[in-house]
Amino acid sequence: MSNYDLSVRQPAPRDIVGSRLAIAACGTAFEASWEWRLTAGSETLAKGYFQAGSTGIMGTFAYEAQVEGVTYIGPAAFEFNGDTGKENPDFVSVPVVVVPGAIGYVPYQVKEGDTLTKIVRDNPWSSPIATVEAIVAANELSNPDYIEIGQELRIPV
Repeated sequence: MSNYDLSVRQPAPRDIVGSRLAIAACGTAFEASWEWRLTAGSETLAKGYFQAGSTGIMGTFAYEAQVEGVTYIGPAAFEFNGDTGKENPDFVSVPVVVVPGAIGYVPYQVKEGDTLTKIVRDNPWSSPIATVEAIVAANELSNPDYIEIGQELRIPV
């Protein structure tokens, strides 16, 4: 099996990964065995294995994994492969954002006078997950002091 035989449909690039991870793909693997991991640089944040689909048949499948014990917030990679019997398998990689404990996000349009601190403080969906640090990571903001009126932000919840 090569990367050309595996098409990851979920997570999509830049998806927020929190307490659970939805994995959807089209592919085949020996004994329908799959391996996933979340990495930040050379560090493995979380990993798991599951079985789905049929041996030798290209097909679609979906799986929900629990992500536990991760404290890292920021850009990461979702890496995925099927069992090929090789000692060092090829992984398909998708860039994601890790926000521990998040179950999703709320879209928010920046208004005049908003700052990230004000957005976190003044909204009813604010939670311990919706921190300035989490918003910066979820939106890949290079400068947390610079947001624009009308800008659409993803607020992790």
